[in-house]
Amino acid sequence: MLLQLSNTMNARQAVTASDSKEHESLNSADGERFIFRQPFTMAGTTVPTVCQLTRPTERVTLGHEDINDFVAFARAQHNKEIHGTDFDLSSWVALETLKIEEKAGAGPSRKLTVAFAIGKLLRHLKSSASSYSQVEILRLCSIDNFVVQMIANENSSRDEGWEVSGIEMVSPSMAIQIKPKSSAGDVDSVGNCIDAVVTRHSPFCCAKKSTQGERESDFALCYALGVLVRFIFSDGCSMNSSSNSQETPQETQSQNCVNDFLRSLSISPSRVIMNTNDLSEPSRPTKSICAPSQYDQKSISGLGMPSPVAALVRDLLACQQENDIFGSETLITLDAAIDDLHMLLVRPDQFLFGANQQLRTVTNMYGRASESSALLDAFYRVSTRGHSEAFFVTGFSGSGKTRLVQCAIDAAVAARGLVVQKKFEVNSTNQLYVLLSAFNDLCEQLATNYYGSAKGAAFNLWHQLVAEFGSSLHTLVNVLPNIIRLTPSPAAAFSLAHGTNGYVNFFSLCDIIKRFMRVISATCSRPVMMVLDDLQWSDSVSLGLVHTVLSDRKGASCVFFLGSYRDNEVHQHHILHGFHSWLSTFDVPSSTIHLDGISQENVLSLISDSLGMLPRFCLSLSQVIYRKTGGNPLFVQTFLRSLVDKRMLTYSPRERFWVWEIDEIRDEGITPNVLDLLGAKMTACSSGLRVALKVASCFGIRVDKAIVKILSGTSQYLSMLADLNKAVDEGMMDFDGSSYKFVHDQVREAACDMIDPDDRNKFHFDIGMLLYSSFKKRSVGVKDRSGILFYTILDQINRGVPALLQDEEQRASIAKMNHEVALQMMQSYNYTAAYQYSERAVALLPENCWSQSDDMSIDVYFLLSKAAYSNGKIDRAMSALSKVIEHTNSNMAQLKLDAYKLKHDIILDSCIPGEMAALLNTILDVLASLGEDHRSTDNLCKSTISAEFCSASEMLEMEFNDALSQAYRVDSCDHKPVMEAYYILLTLAYIVKPELCPYFVTRWAMYTLRNKVMCKYTPAAYVSFAVVMMSFDDMEVGHRIGKLGLRIMDERNYGSMLPTVYLSYYGYIGCLFEPLQAVIDMHQRAIDVSLSLGNSSIAALHEVFLIVRKKYAGVNLLEIKEILERGMNMQNHPGSSAVLQMILHEDYEGVCALIGETTSGLSQRLDGSCDAELRPHNMSRLMTCCYLGHYERAVHMAKQWETSRNKMPNTLVQFRRIYESFFYGLSCIGLRRQKKKNKKPYHYNSSDKLWLDVVEDAARCSKYNFENKQALLMAEKLSYSCDNDAAEVMYGTAIKASRSSHFIHEEALSCELAGAHYERLGKLTKSLELYKQAESSYDIWGSMVKSHQMRAKINSLDPTSLK
Repeated sequence: MLLQLSNTMNARQAVTASDSKEHESLNSADGERFIFRQPFTMAGTTVPTVCQLTRPTERVTLGHEDINDFVAFARAQHNKEIHGTDFDLSSWVALETLKIEEKAGAGPSRKLTVAFAIGKLLRHLKSSASSYSQVEILRLCSIDNFVVQMIANENSSRDEGWEVSGIEMVSPSMAIQIKPKSSAGDVDSVGNCIDAVVTRHSPFCCAKKSTQGERESDFALCYALGVLVRFIFSDGCSMNSSSNSQETPQETQSQNCVNDFLRSLSISPSRVIMNTNDLSEPSRPTKSICAPSQYDQKSISGLGMPSPVAALVRDLLACQQENDIFGSETLITLDAAIDDLHMLLVRPDQFLFGANQQLRTVTNMYGRASESSALLDAFYRVSTRGHSEAFFVTGFSGSGKTRLVQCAIDAAVAARGLVVQKKFEVNSTNQLYVLLSAFNDLCEQLATNYYGSAKGAAFNLWHQLVAEFGSSLHTLVNVLPNIIRLTPSPAAAFSLAHGTNGYVNFFSLCDIIKRFMRVISATCSRPVMMVLDDLQWSDSVSLGLVHTVLSDRKGASCVFFLGSYRDNEVHQHHILHGFHSWLSTFDVPSSTIHLDGISQENVLSLISDSLGMLPRFCLSLSQVIYRKTGGNPLFVQTFLRSLVDKRMLTYSPRERFWVWEIDEIRDEGITPNVLDLLGAKMTACSSGLRVALKVASCFGIRVDKAIVKILSGTSQYLSMLADLNKAVDEGMMDFDGSSYKFVHDQVREAACDMIDPDDRNKFHFDIGMLLYSSFKKRSVGVKDRSGILFYTILDQINRGVPALLQDEEQRASIAKMNHEVALQMMQSYNYTAAYQYSERAVALLPENCWSQSDDMSIDVYFLLSKAAYSNGKIDRAMSALSKVIEHTNSNMAQLKLDAYKLKHDIILDSCIPGEMAALLNTILDVLASLGEDHRSTDNLCKSTISAEFCSASEMLEMEFNDALSQAYRVDSCDHKPVMEAYYILLTLAYIVKPELCPYFVTRWAMYTLRNKVMCKYTPAAYVSFAVVMMSFDDMEVGHRIGKLGLRIMDERNYGSMLPTVYLSYYGYIGCLFEPLQAVIDMHQRAIDVSLSLGNSSIAALHEVFLIVRKKYAGVNLLEIKEILERGMNMQNHPGSSAVLQMILHEDYEGVCALIGETTSGLSQRLDGSCDAELRPHNMSRLMTCCYLGHYERAVHMAKQWETSRNKMPNTLVQFRRIYESFFYGLSCIGLRRQKKKNKKPYHYNSSDKLWLDVVEDAARCSKYNFENKQALLMAEKLSYSCDNDAAEVMYGTAIKASRSSHFIHEEALSCELAGAHYERLGKLTKSLELYKQAESSYDIWGSMVKSHQMRAKINSLDPTSLK
């Protein structure tokens, strides 16, 4: 039904005129909507109000003079279910003035909502405004032409009132709907994020006017918006109000009615927000817009509206009065005004109430959306794919790296990821400790997350750790003490916490952390984010550990490494370049983003947020600052603060705005970087504050409160605590309750630069000695010398060591302190720090230290050698060891032997042939001094070695039962030095004099049996002797003795000897009796244990055996090639082993040839770096030549190898001898066929009988490993001798045995040779079938070149099979 309500109809008439039936129909289940509206006139003509009345809506005209009736009517409807109500703008403003809000700021928020929606309506009107004159536009924008639509807030209590749901323009008919945005997560809780959508459009559409006409229309609309906004925020105050009016009794009665209405809504009238800024009583609003008056900022702000709104109104009103004076360039546009309103509405805390006398500390990130997106994408890739990845954020200091990283951390935490974050500091000696503390923090997070939620998951994680580390779990606890938090019982935690500390070097440390992260990645469903800041101050040791974790190929590693650094401080030879190269070599995905200065637009946002002012007002200031700072965020903020300090940027209480003279700022000089700017600011500070900042900078980015208290108790720095608190107030430092921290690295560097570089070491030294004096007065014991405070003091003193420390007593005391701390660092696996503290201790020793305090000097130098070795400083370790060995006396036999053991480990890892020979002779001298003289062994003949072996065998036969029953169960400590010396001697002889190994092993076994020695070296002695027995063809007995050694090791829990015992047993015995796949697993276990013990040389030997066994077991060639490449590219890595580097290149060329690839010169480069004397004779090339059909070359290589083998006893070559015989036999037969010398039946010769017997003997030991080889050799022999039926049977046996043992490569070879046999006989169908089987097997093995050969043979036999 369409109703026309004229101006003359009042509210009562409208109500009484309504039909009662009509009212009944309005009371629907949906509730009722009551619209209260005022009529209005335009140019003296009554404009009818045309509105659509639809259920459940009733429109009523209400004059402002009828407010009593309005209140009575509202009270009557209060108990009804009212769905919505519409008010004309004047009525809404009048009612809004009387409302009470539970939330502070909600009133301005609702007013801003209405103003913003009106602005959007006016912008829509702008499209048809060209049909109106400016006067007509102003009349259309009359206050009476707008209706505010209110709706009940279903989610709020009745006391909180209704919300604005829309704004309607009566003529021309337009409406706009207001609704909350669905994504307002970044908006403060006090702001409103809304959408204003035009739902009813103007029916007018006119032709577009000229640009000048558009500008005039825009000015008119701006002015109209200014009047409307002013009216809304001045509570209906007329623009022309200049005098106070007296309140009439009618108005008082009206106010009482309003108060009664408010009380009925449970609202106290005393809580009504009233405007107290304007002393004059607002007069009634006019019904049309009057001529503009001259309003300045003060007169507008005096009306009680917020300062930003007053400034906006001022600019909008200026559009009418200054249009002809200043021109359009200086005036606000309608779009800009709407943007201002929207920003005030969305971020009222920032812009509506934000400006105050202090600059705001901004924490937002500006201009890094694309970089943040790339970083988060990388994190989500790791989370979803489960593969480790590295991400680097680079840039100048202050470019926003930390805030970008924090964005990623927040995302990881939101995704329930595990985040550990650490920061490297300049000139720190604890870089590795920083990294280990990050992994230790990860344990804490695991304990907190799992035991706080899912205990079952925690128990599973603990059991997985136990399964991975076994008896060496206490080593993990020593490295990461917080792992105890995951233990299921207090008893287990106590046992682990009080376990013994084993020696762990860098290689074993890397292995421990790597295996720990494997378990975490496999067990936890959450990704791990590791964040390291300031990588430019990292070192090779810490980055080497990170690389070990990221490049781990075993298991699912799910680590997202996020590192940041200043790339301008990374020089050409910095370790970071090598770190990137390592990641690339090991195919670890990595990304790098560089942060430059932010754009001018983002600088504008930063300054706007800092000042709490709308961006439009800060544009000129931001342009000048951007040109001076280049957009560096830290530089921008620092320069802004400097302007405040110089009072070039001031806050005006009257205007409630920041004000400045732009020309003065433009002329202000600027320093080249932020460091100079900070330095200038600090120079202007008080002398006490400058001293406090200099002292604090000596301790790094943060200084502990305990340090500050100690210094404040001295006469030199009495005011330091107060001065640092002043630094906090000045914004240069933060205080978290336990420490003072510089707000940025650049602030700390600026403070440090205030210290004279020539006196910087003395400054540190004086502070350290002052702290030391106070520390010494407290009588601190050794147990108390393990805290951060003690380390901090010592670090300060060491800056002046030894030049500034002259007193001998003090030098000795500080040397002892450094030695104690070095020991603690070694126990906590911080080898870099241990080495540096040891060097300081050595520097403080007196020149005649060896004569005065030998024990102290020996301890210091021995620890230095260990720390230097752990840091890869071989030369320094060897020189320190030489002094220890030189100055140990006869009462220090065990210490000297420990020194020799360390020297032995260093030599093996470094692979120094000359040093090995010299050390071997030294160990012989040591053994002679212990009663075991073997120095005259150079001329030993084989008969002497055999006689010694027979004696040992007889002794073993007599003692064997005792050994099995372990009659001597008590460990023999007295014989440990001799057993250890034999152990060192044997490992050296294995490389230097392998021909003497059987003799040394035999004497070792005889000593063990004769003295009934039971210690950790006993299993190694038994297994080594078992290897010798195998070389004398007593294989079954040797196998039994070897098993005895394994049993003793397991039962006695000699886990530290597992790598050595496994090397002997599975390297030379187990490979002959047990399946190769099981042997491979045992070698892998030995590698893990070796690395956890820090024995990289033994791990390298196991790695060689592992590769050879995988190759002979038929493991995919591409996998073997990847292992070889990884090992060969590790030659410059901190965890690289020189022994491994000498050996791996021997296999690489053969594997590449079988795959069908070239070696790209890598093998030749490595080949040139290896010593020919130590280069092992590998079977890889012989195997490759045999498979590829290069039989003549294979036979030649086999004969050469046979000649070199004669120099070595069978004990070291038994397994190789089997495979040499196998490939040699196949190559001999193949060579004879190639030369077409098979004119007669085949006859045996001596060499044929030799290789056949060797393989047959091997098959008797292990059918699983060697039966197929025996069958294939026999088949080839029978085929060559034309015994075709027997040959075909043996070919079938070889194929079947190969398939049963899962030797895919030998199955392929058997099929290939069998196919050639049938092809020679003309049985092409059978031959074709076998060739196809061979092709398939070669494909699985990964030998593309052999697969192509088989395809060529197939095509030659069956042209229809061409692909």
